[in-house]
Amino acid sequence: MSERELEAPEEIDLLVIGAGAGGMTAALKDALDGLSVPALRVPRIIIGYC
Repeated sequence: MSERELEAPEEIDLLVIGAGAGGMTAALKDALDGLSVPALRVPRIIIGYC
């Protein structure tokens, strides 16, 4: 897996940790409400999975 540097926005409203069904649903709902919502995917051995 390659490493990439991403530029973080100066301000975020909500950080979603996890890109499973619940995390992506939360990120989409809040983004549609106008919030700045990055989603962070982490290995499943740290968080879990759904």
